Amino acid sequence: MKSLQFQAVRELVDVAQHILLLTDERSDGDTFGSSLAFSEYLRGLGKKVSHHAGSEVMEMLKFLPGIENATRDTDVLKDSTVDLVIVFDSSRESYVNRKLEFHLRRTPLIVFDHHASNSGFGDVSIVDPSLSSTCELVYEFLLDSKIKITRDMAKCLITGIMTDTRVLSNAVTQSGSVERASELLMAGGSIKDVVTKIVKSYPVNRLQLWGRIFERTVKIPDLSLAVVYVTRADLDSTSTGHEDYFEVMDYLAATLDVEVVMFLKELPNKEGVKVSMRSHTIDVSQIAKQFPGGGGHPGSCGFTVKGRIEKKGSKVLIK
Repeated sequence: MKSLQFQAVRELVDVAQHILLLTDERSDGDTFGSSLAFSEYLRGLGKKVSHHAGSEVMEMLKFLPGIENATRDTDVLKDSTVDLVIVFDSSRESYVNRKLEFHLRRTPLIVFDHHASNSGFGDVSIVDPSLSSTCELVYEFLLDSKIKITRDMAKCLITGIMTDTRVLSNAVTQSGSVERASELLMAGGSIKDVVTKIVKSYPVNRLQLWGRIFERTVKIPDLSLAVVYVTRADLDSTSTGHEDYFEVMDYLAATLDVEVVMFLKELPNKEGVKVSMRSHTIDVSQIAKQFPGGGGHPGSCGFTVKGRIEKKGSKVLIK
């Protein structure tokens, strides 16, 4: 089945002249790693490529080859010469709908993703929840297409695998993740770069934010649950953002002696509270699916609810 989907992608790419690569507002190492590797593949075919970044490029990802080509300029979204759009690592159309408005229903759309909650919104949607990262999926596509993996491709792809698996240590890591990382290492990827540039690149204000989060950790032994939270005030006062707290969940899930870690995050502009869950033993995605727009992987998922975080004595409420 996947080979047929890969062939459908190749057929659309073959006839396209100007291809727009798109990531959403939650872009991370896997999002950029997969899209940048695919960009090099397309440029090797002689295609014109535009790459729109749905979020600011995190400082720690600026070592990735080709990252300078990812732009926040929205003019590329309205370019009428674009005849193919490819979205990476985005599980829901709502995350990219506003960016697709110009091309919706007039330009073919391909989606590469690994989230079980993907809504299948592409004309060709290649989604494999058994993989730990979208980078692994793009790697499979390149191998199926008999494309030589260049050193720059390997650097990008191994970054996505390492960041989404927290250096092959978290709940989504599979044996295939280790095998693919090994192959990419042999092709020129660098685990050392990922560890040095990302894992060991924590600025002081990030550590200050983590300190606040750790201090608030509440364990509920009867439920084998730990709950932590971060507010907009925390982010504003420490001058931090998403890139500074997204790893906390995996860290706590790997170190606390509980089955589930629940992380509450206030979204900007009173958009609600994002609830993220991590577990090595329980399929928490079944909980997330009970809420509108909720989903993800069995060990890593989330959903959003309306309200703001309020602390009343020892209790944390969403009101």
